[in-house]
Amino acid sequence: MFSANKLVEHLRTIINLLRNIEAQLVRLNASQVVTAPDQPSASSVDSEKTMRLWQGVRKSKPGKSIYFEVGVWYDDKFRDIHLVSTVVKGLHVTVTNNPGSKRGHEALFKHLARALEAQGAPHPELPPEPAKK
Repeated sequence: MFSANKLVEHLRTIINLLRNIEAQLVRLNASQVVTAPDQPSASSVDSEKTMRLWQGVRKSKPGKSIYFEVGVWYDDKFRDIHLVSTVVKGLHVTVTNNPGSKRGHEALFKHLARALEAQGAPHPELPPEPAKK
């Protein structure tokens, strides 16, 4: 059994912890979480799934951009790079280095290929970077 003084001491500790948590949340700035009007509402038909899809999306402080996790991998069979996100429903695109393709974007393909290579993931063979002047 705690004495009254010990109980008050524990309650003060808990209150201080809660204040620290509150201060950290304020510093985190809840406005970084996407809360735009076009974000699906909780009253959607499949609201649980819809709201889960928006978890992990952060909005920049100025509100002009969002940040979320994207998966990237190389498909050796089709020689393209895939970008997919479980956060943004339907985001699964491919990029190729073929300029004649509607999915062709040589610069993006090269940057993604180098990122895959740097992480030791399967990647397309690319010519060496030219020497910088």
